[in-house]
Amino acid sequence: MARRGAAVSAVTLVLVQGISFGTTLVLARLLSPAEVGLFAAGTILSGFLTMFVESGMKNALVQRRDDVEDAADTVFWATLVGGVLVALLALAAAPLVGLLFRSDLAAEIAAVTAGLFVLQALTIAPDAIMVRRFDTTRRLVIDPIRSVVFGATAIGCAVAGLGVWALVIGTYASALVWLLGSWSLARWLPGRGASVRLWRELGRFGLPILVLSLSWRVRAMAQTALLGRTLGESALGQYRYGSRLGELPRTAVIQVGAFAILPAFSRISDDAQRFRRGFVQAMRWSWVLAAPVTGLIVALGEPAVVVLLGERWREAGTFLVASAAIAACVGLHEVCGEAIKAAGASTRLHWISVIVLVAGLGLLVALLPLGLLGVGLAASATEILITVASLVLARRIVGFPLRDLVPLLAPAAVATVVATGLVGSFEWLTGHSDRLPVGWGILQLTGLTLAFAAVYVLVLRVLDPPTVRQLVATVRSKLPGGMVPDRT
Repeated sequence: MARRGAAVSAVTLVLVQGISFGTTLVLARLLSPAEVGLFAAGTILSGFLTMFVESGMKNALVQRRDDVEDAADTVFWATLVGGVLVALLALAAAPLVGLLFRSDLAAEIAAVTAGLFVLQALTIAPDAIMVRRFDTTRRLVIDPIRSVVFGATAIGCAVAGLGVWALVIGTYASALVWLLGSWSLARWLPGRGASVRLWRELGRFGLPILVLSLSWRVRAMAQTALLGRTLGESALGQYRYGSRLGELPRTAVIQVGAFAILPAFSRISDDAQRFRRGFVQAMRWSWVLAAPVTGLIVALGEPAVVVLLGERWREAGTFLVASAAIAACVGLHEVCGEAIKAAGASTRLHWISVIVLVAGLGLLVALLPLGLLGVGLAASATEILITVASLVLARRIVGFPLRDLVPLLAPAAVATVVATGLVGSFEWLTGHSDRLPVGWGILQLTGLTLAFAAVYVLVLRVLDPPTVRQLVATVRSKLPGGMVPDRT
């Protein structure tokens, strides 16, 4: 079932990310960096307050092994109450957002988007239930529809001249699709009510996850506030879209397996050998898929942003390249984090929270004078520190010595360096895709991307033939007519 879930995630993710990427490109042509920056300013509290709505309850319900029905009811009522309270808090805080960014429009956006917290709260319990049973219908049906609805709504409103409000309306439309789809497909209704005992138990498990999520959100909120205050709305818009473009390939790498990792790890965490074997496999594939993403961003990131979005978005490309290390690292620390949660040792995540806040904010403040380049470098350095700490924390839980990392990671790392050096050298010394007409630029970037992939696979085949053979066999098995029995 874990393999089937990952396969469905992969297929769906190609579609969803393709739609999201297309939407991003079109909106970048219709909206200015300042308008995108205003949306980022107005929704600065959304990520932070969202964590109080979810409060680690979703992960706690997925990991739960007994009293599941009563726990699901408890999660539903607890998160609904939390969503209403957070929405009221966001509404009350809207004027402060306006003062922070010196913008009445930012305050209006903050007030109008407060209702999103209630909509999100209503999706948490049904989503967790589907994840528990490896139900892929949400990813197969809801996620693509959400992407289409957001894109169609936001683009239509932008064409109509609604500016930044196009993003607000599109976000609400997407949230409503998520809500209706989750309840339709989960085939579940809340029962008799919440249990205080279960709420406490779920809360104890979810608290470290909540703290970790909050640390990420505080860091992101600080970045948004510092950029908006010191560099202006245009730079904030560049940061927003640079981050967005970087998230597309990172999300693709993580979500292919993340849908199944936590429930799968939770089921085998009592079997030391299976747990370690699953952990090593997840680490291997996250690295094999993620490392070349970082290399490709370094080699082609900035010219690709200019070709696709236009010259006015070049600074977004600068940020994208500077933050490229995130793509290679995030899969590793996500696998470690899921292993820690599955083993019931979520309190260890407090160490990661400290690093996110102390190192993340410290590096941000130190490197902010370099502008978006400094913000990107701070993000990359923080991600590297988090990954190292995650590996140290997870090694005893799964019985994985750190010395085994070298043979596990080295082949893909070497292949990435070789591919990045060859393709990047051609682009920066000879190709100059960003100086070509858009059509020719896209054609050249496509060719260079294929060349990068070919070099990466060829070098990896020399250094690690079993991994390439397994990759080819997996792809073939998932093609029509080539499905293999699922033994997970």
